[in-house]
Amino acid sequence: MAVSGGLMGLLSAAAGLPPLRGPMARGVELLTLALDPRGSVAKANMAFALGISGPQVEDLYRRSVRHLAWSVVECLALYREPRLALDWVLSAEGAENLKGPVSEGKGVILVTAHLGNWELAAFWMAQSGYPLMPIVRPPDDGQEAGLLEDFRRRGGVRTIPTADNMSRALKALKGGNILGILADQHGGSVGLEAEFFGHRTSTVRGPAVFRHLTGLPVVLLEAWREGPMAHRLRFSPLSWPEEGDREARIARGVQEVNRALEGAIRRHPEQWFWHHRRFREAMREGLLPS
Repeated sequence: MAVSGGLMGLLSAAAGLPPLRGPMARGVELLTLALDPRGSVAKANMAFALGISGPQVEDLYRRSVRHLAWSVVECLALYREPRLALDWVLSAEGAENLKGPVSEGKGVILVTAHLGNWELAAFWMAQSGYPLMPIVRPPDDGQEAGLLEDFRRRGGVRTIPTADNMSRALKALKGGNILGILADQHGGSVGLEAEFFGHRTSTVRGPAVFRHLTGLPVVLLEAWREGPMAHRLRFSPLSWPEEGDREARIARGVQEVNRALEGAIRRHPEQWFWHHRRFREAMREGLLPS
């Protein structure tokens, strides 16, 4: 559903009032449970990846929708006051894994997933002074893309659209920036097949390719919610053996990134965005509904 700039302003003003946040989140939750166009995709993914069924799937789905509803309300409030992110992040374990390289003028390859409130995590980094530049895929709807870009710009988050060529991302890294990559979606025809939740599926190459080209550190960002307006972040270094030719190194890196992301998701399964069609190979084989 398209949201105009004026309506966004009204909603963000309401979300800025603490007494209204709970009712707003409950309203978003109920609306999503009633109208979610990809609810069946999310539930099928949960069953396929985690090996659960019936009531377990329904319970996990409801908890994930509740988390998403609170994320929406939090982002509406951040649209009006970005520095709230500094108050809502309770801790940032391992931040030295960013501070060290950045203080030396070196870039960092930051790998993360659609886990926790990932937009709030980006706001926290930008508002804390980290030179974050995430690679993003703009929505197909032009109005929605404009609002999302405006939202991120308000928070101080500079983005690199996926349509831009790799040279801009490399330039950002070599300029001492933190290149953010959401690496949990399907890699499409240009991805590399790797195991994820026990299934072979196309995975984005980006983190491993940039590591191969630059030798810069790769850091995993794990973001999770402990309650409304209460979040924690963890920054953990990732590494893999560098022997072998280019393709062997990249394949090893892709698998290591999948392993790390899967671990983070398993720790907070109700906070991953299960609505992506992540296991498209299984869909083509009839193991998942399309």
